[in-house]
Amino acid sequence: MGEIGKKILEIIGPLFDAVGAIDQYLILGLETRPNRDLDEFTLSDGKYRFDGFGKHFSPLVAAAIKAIEAEGHTARQLRYSSEVHIKMLAVRAGLGKWGKNSLVIHPKFGPWLRFVVLETDIHFDSPEYQPWYVSPTCADCDLCIRACPVGLVGYYALGKPESCLAYLDLAHPASTRRCDACLSVCPVRIRTPR
Repeated sequence: MGEIGKKILEIIGPLFDAVGAIDQYLILGLETRPNRDLDEFTLSDGKYRFDGFGKHFSPLVAAAIKAIEAEGHTARQLRYSSEVHIKMLAVRAGLGKWGKNSLVIHPKFGPWLRFVVLETDIHFDSPEYQPWYVSPTCADCDLCIRACPVGLVGYYALGKPESCLAYLDLAHPASTRRCDACLSVCPVRIRTPR
């Protein structure tokens, strides 16, 4: 990685719990936790608003973009409309491995990291390709598979993602929390359900 890439990572790294870079992308990770609930959402006028991201992630992302621009470079946040596969970028950038629950399993934060991707005009090195990027912690563990209340978690994929309670909770206006059964049992970072 060039000197500017290293400098950018040094500047913005302290803002986040985990930062990775690959190609022209910066992957920024924050741990969701009870006092910083990134999964919190509300329904307003038929649209979902992810209040947790807005409250906790957005100011840090804005600061990161401002810092990158101050160094004479450009950056823009990619949206979840799938311009890129955010979880796969996080795995390829070394921020964790692919878990059986289809989430990124970070060695310290387990499945509790949430990600934002910035596309920049800086080219970062691409780590050597690893075919599956599978979490070794998951190899002999199936706690998340057994914990799924609707039986969707399979081996490194969701059977029908649209049937996942985390997604279905979005369809119920009274709900303010999403299902996290498969996350709560992950031995990398066990946490009591919210």
